[in-house]
Amino acid sequence: DTSPDAFSCFDGRRQGSYPAPAKMFKMIRDMFATFRRQKQELDVIRAQRLKLQSQMETFKADSAEQLRQQEEQTLAMLEKVVERMQTERGRLLTDQRLMQVRSTS
Repeated sequence: DTSPDAFSCFDGRRQGSYPAPAKMFKMIRDMFATFRRQKQELDVIRAQRLKLQSQMETFKADSAEQLRQQEEQTLAMLEKVVERMQTERGRLLTDQRLMQVRSTS
């Protein structure tokens, strides 16, 4: 309880007087209840953070694996393209030689 009266014994309005023991006990009990509630909230937040951290690590690992697979697929595709280009170049060179042979004969 953080109402103005809860801590009035400390604000100087009633100097020289102390709250009744029952009131003091209630104030202390309320403070501990607040601390317990805050600790529970903090525990929940920590658990959520750990869960999110775990999900992020899993996502990073999955993303890295996907990237590796995409790189492998791209490399395989490029190797096929290079192979086709070399084959086509070989055909062109063969055709060029045939043309040279035909033109000289």
